[in-house]
Amino acid sequence: MPTPIAQNKYKEIVENNVDLRQKMALAFSQALNSLSNTPVGQLDDFEVFIDGIKFRFRLNDFISINDNFYNDCSPTLKKQAYDRLEKFMQIAIIRLNNQYNL
Repeated sequence: MPTPIAQNKYKEIVENNVDLRQKMALAFSQALNSLSNTPVGQLDDFEVFIDGIKFRFRLNDFISINDNFYNDCSPTLKKQAYDRLEKFMQIAIIRLNNQYNL
């Protein structure tokens, strides 16, 4: 008799947890809005690589991950990008400060 297939808990959590997926998508939407509507001015478009993942910011348009929209990414890539979103925002704030000499 064949052995049961082992369930990957991480994969199950990421793919099946609707609430988690919605919160991760909302985080990217909020990041885009906050970088597009800053009190000092608008941030120029930029690209950055964080741990091998390419983030691209386009003003009032999107934050892409490895040249894909967030919704088009695999669940694993979405989670990896979400885990690096804080670092992306830190880099974006530094760029904004440099851009406006703050």
